[in-house]
Parts: sequence; C-alpha cells; structure tokens
Amino acid sequence: MMEAIEVDWRDFFTYLRWVPIKATEDKMEGMAYRRNAVTKALNEEQKKRIESGEVKISCYLEFLLSESKTLTEEQFIILVWEAIVETTNTTLVTTEWAMFRLAKNHYRQDRLYQDIQEVCGSEKLTEEHLPQLACLNAILHETLRKCSPVPIMPPRYAHEDTQYGGYKILAGTEIMTTNTGFDTQF
Repeated sequence: MMEAIEVDWRDFFTYLRWVPIKATEDKMEGMAYRRNAVTKALNEEQKKRIESGEVKISCYLEFLLSESKTLTEEQFIILVWEAIVETTNTTLVTTEWAMFRLAKNHYRQDRLYQDIQEVCGSEKLTEEHLPQLACLNAILHETLRKCSPVPIMPPRYAHEDTQYGGYKILAGTEIMTTNTGFDTQF
C-alpha cells in the first residue's frame, strides 16, 4: 500500500525527471523487492496447496497460476497486487468518509462511543466484537450509501445539448453520477 500512495514530486514536474532522488528511489526499490518476495511466497504456498488437494474452491490466485504459461513473473505480480491495492483503496476511501462524517456529527460520535463501551467495556476492541457493534455497522452502511467509493448508478446519456450546474453538456455525452454525501448528515 505504501508503494501505491508514495508520491515522487518529479511525477508532477516531468521536465525535472532527470533530477536524482536517491532516498526515494531506494525506498521504492525496497518496497518492490518486498512486494515481489511476498508474492513469490504466496505463489509457492498456493501451488503446494493445489498439489496437495487442499484447495477446494477456485480463487483468483489459482486462475492466475493456471495462466502461468502465458504470464510473465512480472505480469503475475502486478495482477496479484492490483487486486490487493484496488480493494484496499476503496476501503480506505470509505473509512475516510466515515471519519469525516463522524467528525461533523457529535451525537453519532457519542452514540458510537457508548456502543463500544457497552460491548467491549475495558477490553481492547477486536474483530470478534464487530458483529455486536450495531452502531458501527449502521455508520459504515450509511457511509457506503451516501458516499460510495465507486459509482453505483448506471451511466446516463444526454439525449440533447443541455446545461447542468453551469456546464454545457453535449448530446450523446455519457454522464456518471455519485453521491458525495455533502447534502445530509448520517
């Protein structure tokens, strides 16, 4: 994930791409090395599970392994990590929206805190507690409803030239809508 969100300022000023930044380049190389090592270990472990008959359900990794004759090692690694990064990103965006909306609503913050206290008491919050936290569940579902990290409405098409929100939209333009959640509280 760190590799996915790492920013190299040279990406914004391509005419300065020639400027070396050893620390950034070393950090990226180190992350790439660790990513490749983890993926290779995951690959080998899954191969052993398939050979032993332990794998009962087909999965994405098994599909990629079946395509290993047509995929290079680099392509395999990229496809595995693309799935991991993409799902992590939507989870991160949803969590950020939930935190933003909670920060704006003190009543919901207090209600969530009470819910956590009732379920956990002085114990540390663990994964086993999650099914019992009705308020947290409701907050996450409402966040997904109001601030979906992906478009949930099918695309629409403008049938004629029109104006919307101060923008000129030409006939035939595909329009995607999302709900940013700025209009209402939880």
